[in-house]
Amino acid sequence: MSALYLTGRPVMSEASTIVERFRRAILDGDDDALRSSLSDEVFFAFGGESPFAGTYSGPEEVVSLFRAIRERSGSTLHPPTPTASIVLESEYHCALLDRWVARRGDSELSSHQVWVLHLKDGRVGDGFIYFEDQRGFDAFWT
Repeated sequence: MSALYLTGRPVMSEASTIVERFRRAILDGDDDALRSSLSDEVFFAFGGESPFAGTYSGPEEVVSLFRAIRERSGSTLHPPTPTASIVLESEYHCALLDRWVARRGDSELSSHQVWVLHLKDGRVGDGFIYFEDQRGFDAFWT
C-alpha cells in the first residue's frame, strides 16, 4: 500500500487507511471486516461478461460478490506481492491500482486492475472495477 513519508516514517492518509482496511478484508476472506468497511448504501459495478458481472447494492450483496470470487478461485486470488497496490486520491475519488493473481486448474490469472472508489463517512461507498484485460479476466472465470 502506498504511504507518504514524513521524517522517514510512513504516514497513511485517512483515505488510504480506509481503502487498505477494505482490501485487507477481501484478501483475508474476512466477511465481517469487509461488511464493516462498507457504507450502508454501498454500490459496486463489476463490468464484463464473467459470472460476477453486474451491479451490487448494499453490504450483503457486495460481501456475497467477494465471497463468490474467493470460493470460485479456491481461495487462490491474491496480490503477487504485499506491495502490488497503490492508492491515488483526490477530493472526490480514490483509485486503487492493483494486481491480483489466481489459479483454477491449469488456468492462471494475472490481472492489473483499477478500482475507483468513493468514500462515505469513513467507509467504502461506491466501487467501479476496471480490468487491463477484460476478455482475459472473463475467460478465466468461465
